[in-house]
Amino acid sequence: MDIEKDIFIARQIIKGNYNFKEKHYNTVYNMTNEQLDLYFKYFSIKDGNVLTVLGSGDHVLQASCCGAKRIYAFDYNPLALHMAKLKIKSLSILERSEFLNYLYNIDYKRYFAVNYYKKARDYLDSDTIKFWDSIYSNFINHEITDNLINNGDSYINRSAIGFLNRDKYYLTKNNLENVDIKYFCSDVFDVLDKLPSDIKFNAVFLSNIFDWMNLEAAVKYPLFIKRDLDKYLVSF
Repeated sequence: MDIEKDIFIARQIIKGNYNFKEKHYNTVYNMTNEQLDLYFKYFSIKDGNVLTVLGSGDHVLQASCCGAKRIYAFDYNPLALHMAKLKIKSLSILERSEFLNYLYNIDYKRYFAVNYYKKARDYLDSDTIKFWDSIYSNFINHEITDNLINNGDSYINRSAIGFLNRDKYYLTKNNLENVDIKYFCSDVFDVLDKLPSDIKFNAVFLSNIFDWMNLEAAVKYPLFIKRDLDKYLVSF
């Protein structure tokens, strides 16, 4: 990752000066549009390995809630990694009410407020700190949320996202102390090259990646799933 480039492009997006010619850079999501608890329960991932698209970070948090021990999370958008790292670490630090105010737009006045960031800041890795320090030092919270963050999914009933349930929130917080999360900036077709050759996954979550593919990618996607990805799955 090129942290200086990430910062420059994020600033341009917030200012409204970016034309998205580099298609792997884009705005970031504050939450998923999937009801994760409705289908994660069908996968046996406790103490297992999970491969997931990163997106908003909610898939990682739900996998942590379900007891996964190793999570490999990837996204083609470098800015998504900065957002998700902040979000995932914030859950491990903040109380539930603080976390909901900070990242789920419960109260617009406190949405993405810098005081919440300061509570989590010192627990982040150096690149994530450098990225968000730069953003917060140049923009107020509403400039960030109105331009850099895609809030289109905020209509989702937050109680339907399992790890946000009051009891499961604190279960997830405890589980995050022991889960090993690896982050990759990668296209779905290239992520396998970044994985250990002997890794096996109990579950793979690719969300709606298919919906965003061009025709060429969509044609090869089924073969990729069957021929390439299948060998990384645990056999039951």
